[in-house]
Amino acid sequence: MLRDSPERSLREHLIATAARLIAERGSVGLTVRDVARAAGVADGALYNHFSDRDELFAEGLRAYVESVMDQDLRLPQAGEGTVQGNLQVYMRFALDTLGRILPAFLGFMNHHAVIARAFHQLANAEAGPAPLPHVFGDYLAAEQAAGRLAATADVRSGATLLIGVCHDLTLPRLLVDPSGPARTVSDEQIHDLVATVLNGLL
Repeated sequence: MLRDSPERSLREHLIATAARLIAERGSVGLTVRDVARAAGVADGALYNHFSDRDELFAEGLRAYVESVMDQDLRLPQAGEGTVQGNLQVYMRFALDTLGRILPAFLGFMNHHAVIARAFHQLANAEAGPAPLPHVFGDYLAAEQAAGRLAATADVRSGATLLIGVCHDLTLPRLLVDPSGPARTVSDEQIHDLVATVLNGLL
């Protein structure tokens, strides 16, 4: 336990510190020593609570992603407004979220174990914010149950298509010019993308 925060263990403190550093300075060049110094502990203390550096960074990355996903934002519910308008709000939310999350993976691109562990933990978490595909899929399924989407529509595939568009609009910056400005996606472009998926292709 920590003296100033008895309800938090040292392991939890180290994870929270790693997540904070990722949020403040990114993951590129982040070291175990950086985390130890920011946490106010000796470098070797980390290995008393984690099997290796990959476990620490994976936990920190997971905690950072969850903090971004757990925004205090009310998304439209099924039955409100229009499906078209609601999906545009969901698209903007996803683009903003991915714009903050994806750069955090940059420093671990050469450490597959870190990314693999973080994804595994996020996918198998029993609590915490739902992944974006579930957010979209659950919303569309609720609209379908409410009769506002065709009963034969494959809403999970529709969610995958919309999430795929969001990744396509954000990933190039991460891979090509991560230090450059984020790509601006206009409301008109989001409207057209949602309309294309919602109406289907002939």
